[in-house]
Amino acid sequence: MPAVRRVASWCATRSLAIGSASIRRSDPCNNNNNNNSSSSSKRRKRKMPRSMKAPTKRTKTKNKKTKDSKRKGTKKKAGDKNKNAADKRKEPYNSKAADYKFDKMIPVGTKMLARWRGDGKYHSCKILEGKEIAKLPDNSAAKKAVVAVQEKLKTMSPEELELVPEVKEEHPYVYYIHYPAFNRRMDEWTTRQWLMFDEELKAWEDTLNTNRSVKSDVVDLRARHVHTHHEDHGDFDEESLKAHEEVTKVKNIESIVLGRYEMETWYFSPFPAEYLKHKKLHFCEFCLSFFGLESELDRHLLKCQIRHPPGNEIYRSHEQNITISMFEVDGAKEMTYCQNLCYIAKLFLDHKTLHYDTVPFMFYILCEVSDVGCHLVGYFSKEKMSEEGYNVACILTLPCHQRKGYGKFLISFSYELSKIEGKVGSPEKPLSDLGAVSYKSYWKKVLLDILRDRKKPLSVHDLSRMTSIMHDDIIATLRDMGVIKYAKGEHVISVPKSLIDASNKKRKRITADRTSIRVEPADPAKIRWNPFLVDQKKTKYHFTELRPPDD
Repeated sequence: MPAVRRVASWCATRSLAIGSASIRRSDPCNNNNNNNSSSSSKRRKRKMPRSMKAPTKRTKTKNKKTKDSKRKGTKKKAGDKNKNAADKRKEPYNSKAADYKFDKMIPVGTKMLARWRGDGKYHSCKILEGKEIAKLPDNSAAKKAVVAVQEKLKTMSPEELELVPEVKEEHPYVYYIHYPAFNRRMDEWTTRQWLMFDEELKAWEDTLNTNRSVKSDVVDLRARHVHTHHEDHGDFDEESLKAHEEVTKVKNIESIVLGRYEMETWYFSPFPAEYLKHKKLHFCEFCLSFFGLESELDRHLLKCQIRHPPGNEIYRSHEQNITISMFEVDGAKEMTYCQNLCYIAKLFLDHKTLHYDTVPFMFYILCEVSDVGCHLVGYFSKEKMSEEGYNVACILTLPCHQRKGYGKFLISFSYELSKIEGKVGSPEKPLSDLGAVSYKSYWKKVLLDILRDRKKPLSVHDLSRMTSIMHDDIIATLRDMGVIKYAKGEHVISVPKSLIDASNKKRKRITADRTSIRVEPADPAKIRWNPFLVDQKKTKYHFTELRPPDD
């Protein structure tokens, strides 16, 4: 009989949960049915609190015990509180870390510590995206990251493994993270083994406090303080910058194939939607047409007859172990080629606006020359008519060709064109971090080459006319070099001998290696070029209209 009562009680509770629906389904014309429903409803209401009062009574009992203990005068000792806090610190995982130890995905936006592949230390990071490992394609960057971590764990020593969170290898998610202290091109996919919550760091942090050198080898000592990587974002206001970073926070294309090179991309690029299902794109290195499958590129190469950029060759030079060539391409005549070039550039430049309208721009394409044809190395673009005096709108050397002198060559070539036009110029802002380094290095070298051989004093105005570098860029460079001094009521340029000796030593070290590819700055005698607009009105950036800077 007790079993029957329990079943009846469960049925009453179940019918109460759907009681309103049962009443609606009853026949409104049947009064007896309505009376029965109302009476059963009352019985249910009397029975329902019985099941609900059990936890309430337990809670009251617990509270009663607490009150009784207070009445008796029992108090918690201060030592107990400190002991509990110490025990809590010793726990390897608290509830937050343990929740995401095994099968739960860490939420997007979580701030953690991550082991960076650059130096093997833990740095502050932010989760941008998470994916399930089982659903990843084998050739994806996320899958490769999982395999790389597993291989690295196999080669780590027992001492190094002690500093890795005790997470099962079967953790089912992989994460795309951003390091606030680094440029966004350092964003990467990583696994839970390489991620660490603050409480996990505290778990073994005390053991490293006695040996600061060991700790600095494992954890960035600034890891808990987020040092945001700041760049000059030019015309981007704070709201536009946040919107830009939100849309482009995860790379949509993981790598591209251009000729015999395969390059991992750095940033987001707005390729057409039908290509986003392919994480690797294949480019024709001559006409820059791109395809999602290698077989499509192979069929294209059988028909493609182009072997150089579709423009006029304006420069050719035989450099160390290589022959290079420059082509001028009009964005109004070769729109498809120039748009495809912009797609590639956006993969390696972050805060640059992608212009689908290439009509106002001229493109200057740098190529390596071989028996097969002219292979893309880098380029710069410039406006046909710039009101701000910019001589470069966008400049790029492909990652596979960097550290060979191509960047300095492109910069010097842009200034040689400005000299032919009879104007001063400056690159369009903002510059990327690598672009800023290249420009500052070029400006420093050019100014040192002039100042170390000149015995007569030179003004900033004279230097600007000789180099086509704007006054502001010259002044900023001289200040960075520390060669501007204030003497007898005026500013004087004084170059110390140590600075000249360091420049000569660096040049000798670079030229000593005769086996690698090395490109010197542009030779003005080899340029075959005329300005695009020969009848334009003179502006304040022309030599004839140039005025000395105000003090």
